[in-house]
Amino acid sequence: SLALFRNLLVEVGEIYEKLRPAQRAKELIGFVSSEYGHALHPLRTILGRRLDAIFVELGVLKGANCFTMRRHPYPTSVIGVDPFKTKGHFEEAIALRNTLFGAKNPGMKWLRTNYLGARNDVKAELERLKSEGIDILLINPVGDESMMMQIWTQYHDLVSIGGFVIFSGFLESPVVKQVIINLMDKSEFIFSGFLFLGSPRNPEGATFLGPPENQPAYGKAMSDLVVIRRIA
Repeated sequence: SLALFRNLLVEVGEIYEKLRPAQRAKELIGFVSSEYGHALHPLRTILGRRLDAIFVELGVLKGANCFTMRRHPYPTSVIGVDPFKTKGHFEEAIALRNTLFGAKNPGMKWLRTNYLGARNDVKAELERLKSEGIDILLINPVGDESMMMQIWTQYHDLVSIGGFVIFSGFLESPVVKQVIINLMDKSEFIFSGFLFLGSPRNPEGATFLGPPENQPAYGKAMSDLVVIRRIA
């Protein structure tokens, strides 16, 4: 049940913080994210039972979104991009991935590189998977405003027509909020072919694991995501 699942996440978070120094826990807040339940799963379902859909995440963290999307009932291949700069971050994420999926899983590829230098690698993966483009692109808060705008510029044209772009952190990250405002202001020439769908409802009040002072001060039914769809 949802209640049992939430309790499990809380227990995992508590154990995780006990095992790691305080600073380490702060660096990697959000052991398991909430995006999947109220956004990623239904958006993947909307795309239908095609042969294979492509999910790309910029900012893998521990891989929770990648893992859950790979487990979606409809076939979904996963590409994650993350520099994994924090000591031990990559090794921990790989250990979790190997435990859940095995050491060899051709449907899940992580690119250990910086976000702005990964475009060609992502294109190469799309070609390997014989895909025309990205079906769901999740962009996490991974840099300052200039970097986030460059990420949009580099990746948005890789999204397939009918595919989705999701910005995470809209309500809790001033940077993400400003990026969305910038894109809306420049819609006449940057946003051609894309449609703002807005923020999905979050009726369960799902949140992320982290210290209370970092919990955003907004209504529990509001989502921290902004969804955009490519229509042309």
